[in-house]
Amino acid sequence: MYNISAGGCFARVWGKQPHITYSECFDDCERGEWRDGVLCQDVERLTFGDSTFDLVISEDVFEHVSDYRRGFWEVRRVLKPGGYHVFSVPVGFTHPTLSRFEVSDGRQVPVLPVEHHGDPLRGQIAVCTSFGYDLLGYLEGLGFEARSELSRYEDECRHGTFDSCTFVTQRA
Repeated sequence: MYNISAGGCFARVWGKQPHITYSECFDDCERGEWRDGVLCQDVERLTFGDSTFDLVISEDVFEHVSDYRRGFWEVRRVLKPGGYHVFSVPVGFTHPTLSRFEVSDGRQVPVLPVEHHGDPLRGQIAVCTSFGYDLLGYLEGLGFEARSELSRYEDECRHGTFDSCTFVTQRA
C-alpha cells in the first residue's frame, strides 16, 4: 500500500507499518530519498516501478498538484491491475474542473484568485486545481472504474471536510 501523505489521518491511525509506504513532496529533497523517515516523492514523477501497489491513498493532495492529469496517470501506472486509488479532494459539482494557475516562462501565474489550504507539514499551500463535475469522466477516460462517495453532514462537521468528496477508482 502507498499513502501519498505522511501527515494525513490514515498515517495517524495506522502509524508505521511494514506494508505501507508513506511519502511527501519536499522541495529541498530529491525524489526517492528519505527525510526524517519519510520518502520524498512527487506524484507527477513517481520513482516506483509499474504495477507496484494494490492500493494508493491520497487525502486532499491532488488539488495542490501542478499537473493533476500527470499525477493521476502516475498513480494508475504504479497500481497493479485491479488495484485501487482511494482519494479525497474538494469538489464543486456546479462547475467543470478549473486550473487556478497557468505556466508562463516556467513560472505558475494565477488566473483565478489564489486559494490556500492548511497543510500539517507546510502551513498554507496554494490550490492549483478546483475540481468539478467532470472529474469522474476524466478518471474513467484514464481507464479507471470510478465512483464518488459523499460523506454525511455530521461527519463533515466533525472532521471539517465541508467540501471534500471521496473517490474510489479501480484500475482495469
